[in-house]
Amino acid sequence: MDTLHSLVKFRSNLITCLENLSAEDSINSAVDQLGQVMSKNPEIVNFTTHDKLIQSITRYKDILPTLKNIEEYNHTIIQDIEERIDTTADQIELNFIDELSFQVFQLDLSISQLILDSIQKYADWSYPGLRLGCRYVGQNTVNEHREKDNNLSILFSNHMVAFDPLYFCDVNDTLISQTTEHFNDLYKNRIRKYVTGDLSILPENQFGFVFCWWVLNFYDISSLETYLKNVYNLLRPGGTFMFSYNNSDIFESARLVDMNFMSHVPYRHLVKICSNIGFEIIRNHDIVNSDPLIQIISWVEIKKPGILSTIKLQQVLGKIQSNN
Repeated sequence: MDTLHSLVKFRSNLITCLENLSAEDSINSAVDQLGQVMSKNPEIVNFTTHDKLIQSITRYKDILPTLKNIEEYNHTIIQDIEERIDTTADQIELNFIDELSFQVFQLDLSISQLILDSIQKYADWSYPGLRLGCRYVGQNTVNEHREKDNNLSILFSNHMVAFDPLYFCDVNDTLISQTTEHFNDLYKNRIRKYVTGDLSILPENQFGFVFCWWVLNFYDISSLETYLKNVYNLLRPGGTFMFSYNNSDIFESARLVDMNFMSHVPYRHLVKICSNIGFEIIRNHDIVNSDPLIQIISWVEIKKPGILSTIKLQQVLGKIQSNN
């Protein structure tokens, strides 16, 4: 049986090959060049060679419809491969275990910084922010205390403190505590914690930014679609959802599906899902990572249509006093 990553590699190689076969460009160039020869020599008329050049240009143009048909046929070949890829992925029985959530892997410092910069770009006290999932997200120095040494996840939290208020949501209260326990008591009291997997209990149409890292990498396409619909309801118009996933349109990421480590979520499907829900894809990233296991880090930033706005004039500052 074909492996998923071998099929994805085949698809990628074929797409690259077809893109490089620019026969239509060559023909259009030939037509242009022959036309220029004739235009530069207008005095040559009623001449056999002149007439033959016109016929040559016409024959080149006659080839273009045939090339279009070939391109359309080649597209059906790509579709056949993609159907085979999706069928193969469906036959892989995913059986994730809790330990996979804390898999030791190395995330390049440059990628870590790019993620943090992306979060910082959206951080704004004018809007509530939400972090969905606080699990282990990789570290820059691998050691035996990986559950405790989760510095990058703490940095994610630190870069979101500008949001007012800031929400944390996870099915595991311990995971939330591990990424918030370093805050002082004053700020801890301001954090909104939700220990649940049910996003419907969070306030709707409120959040300016939602961040989810190393969670949806383990969701199948159907579950991911449901999750995105729920997040769409949480965002206010103009709000952004930034999340990581396993782009199995890429050979290295498809290999992780074969290894039963992550789910099959090709970008080609993600685009359709986001469009059907109503999201706009702002940008997507597929960045090479030096870790031998996690070789590609993929994430997208998608936006709920509309203009982000608020009636806030300043951050809320106040003291709650008892009536007694």
